[in-house]
Amino acid sequence: MLTGGLCGSHYMRRLRYGDPFGVPPPRWVDLTGRRFGQLVVVERDGHRWRVECDCGRSVSVTVGNLNAGKSRSCGDRRRHRRRAVAGYGAAHRRVRTDRGPAQAHPCVDCGLPARQWSYAHADPEELIQDGKPYSLDPWQYVPRCVPCHVRVDLAELAGRHLNPPSNPPEQPDLFPTADPADDP
Repeated sequence: MLTGGLCGSHYMRRLRYGDPFGVPPPRWVDLTGRRFGQLVVVERDGHRWRVECDCGRSVSVTVGNLNAGKSRSCGDRRRHRRRAVAGYGAAHRRVRTDRGPAQAHPCVDCGLPARQWSYAHADPEELIQDGKPYSLDPWQYVPRCVPCHVRVDLAELAGRHLNPPSNPPEQPDLFPTADPADDP
């Protein structure tokens, strides 16, 4: 068998790659520049890939997590604001995520250990769902113990019923009456 003076290993390299001393091509696919969700692959970093998130943060992830769809952002929930409008429960979960547990703070009213985040009823962009007011701004909430939270919410509810809005929304006139001035 003619090997051209090469050993079996170098002969096979020449056969496969065209050069007996050449380095085989990498076994990984170059992902540089590809987008996975909010991540863009920047460069290979050892056995991982360095990616840049749309928010500007750079993280290192495995190719398996990219291909499986497990890594689609940098993972920093504070940088990636959620939907512009959220419901009552989602707004309260955002407060716990962004500000931590209320138990780590004293109650703003009595000084006892707080148990819940309570809406301060001061947001000009207040939202209401099922009769419950809330805010999307986590800084519109204060830590309160349960008795103080109930007392403040009941007082706010009573104040709303006693003092209705100064200019309520206009109701459409479903049964307009004829104006005598319009008759010819």
